[in-house]
Amino acid sequence: MFGFAMKAAAAGKDFTEMTSYVCPVCGNIEFGNPPDVSPICGLKAERFGLMA
Repeated sequence: MFGFAMKAAAAGKDFTEMTSYVCPVCGNIEFGNPPDVSPICGLKAERFGLMA
């Protein structure tokens, strides 16, 4: 998330909240949309949970 905030700041913009998903098996966190499968454990995207 820090990387996204740094890119926004470099562009002179505010960081906007984005949707985050977490893999329940390996804990991989993805921002925006989950990948088709987790790059760490291979779990399918439909199993990712939305982070509050």
